[in-house]
Amino acid sequence: LELKDNSLYQKPFIFINDWKEIDEIKKSCLLKICGNKFLIRIVGDNGNVSFGNDDGVFLNTNESNNLNPNIWLSNGKYETVNLLVFLDTTSIEIFINDGKEVISSRIFIDGIYSMLKEGSADIKIYKIGV
Repeated sequence: LELKDNSLYQKPFIFINDWKEIDEIKKSCLLKICGNKFLIRIVGDNGNVSFGNDDGVFLNTNESNNLNPNIWLSNGKYETVNLLVFLDTTSIEIFINDGKEVISSRIFIDGIYSMLKEGSADIKIYKIGV
């Protein structure tokens, strides 16, 4: 945790030996996203999870085979947002604007992932070496 501008920020706690930029989404990867209004859907064989920004960041796990499907919304409203998204085989964590807000959930999507994007967002995908 870090105190910055009278706000408490949560930073990801990971050990990373190297980040290698890759062209396609993998089950264990990091997404760096910057944009204003956008929707990103991660699709597998038996479900999907979606997240994005529409004046506030959201995470939708209704189609991810989660036992507690839900739509999570950020407290803040963001015209432009920077997201750091950690995607694993059974979880997703979204750090909003350097950790000012964090949304995370369990997900259960099998098979090879693909990513669909709508709207305006720059995306970089990294394989995480641990």
